Amino acid sequence: MEKPTKAPITVYTPNQVIASNLHRARLEKGWTQGEAAERIAPHLGVHWSAASYSLCERSVERTDRVRVFGGDELVALSRAFELPILFFLLPPNLPPGEDVRIAPPGVAEDEALTAGPYLEAILGAPAGPGVLAERLEELERDHPGEMAAPYFARLREVSEVASLSAIKNTVTAIKRRAQGLHDLATMLEEAAEQTADRMQDALDRQLTESGDESPAEPSPRSGHARPH
Repeated sequence: MEKPTKAPITVYTPNQVIASNLHRARLEKGWTQGEAAERIAPHLGVHWSAASYSLCERSVERTDRVRVFGGDELVALSRAFELPILFFLLPPNLPPGEDVRIAPPGVAEDEALTAGPYLEAILGAPAGPGVLAERLEELERDHPGEMAAPYFARLREVSEVASLSAIKNTVTAIKRRAQGLHDLATMLEEAAEQTADRMQDALDRQLTESGDESPAEPSPRSGHARPH
């Protein structure tokens, strides 16, 4: 039986994740790279040339020159594209069958985060949003005119997404393990059948080589008349 093929793994650094989402955001806006650079400049305070902007997006492919995005740039991207900062941190979409992992440079592949745990790191664990709610309450006390109810509604949405992400991640892991156990059981069954067949063949050969056949029926003893 052929072993099931593993999905190819693509590892992104967090900065490559941002670069990938930057490319997606620009395409959704229908801007050229030069236009995107112009839109970002007022919010960043620094003008990017089209070539500089291109290097940012190409960080996804050029692992030797990955752009490091700082907090200033994330805020500027959010304002320029009118998207939440969270958008630029979401894991990229890959073709079906490919496995995406996220980890800083130098981290071993088996330590890289899959999409589920990575989303949990961004959105928080299902039991964790209480900390964010406390911070928003503090902000509301400090800035009562700016912190309105919609922020808390958005936080609940984020909490629900985090819970759903954790559930989907768990279900996916269970499915993978179940498939692995099924494949293992199939391999063991086939191995057992092949072993039994080989043992039977070996036994048959041994009997043939030793001439061990069923004993013939004994002939009637002399001196004893056969009954009429």
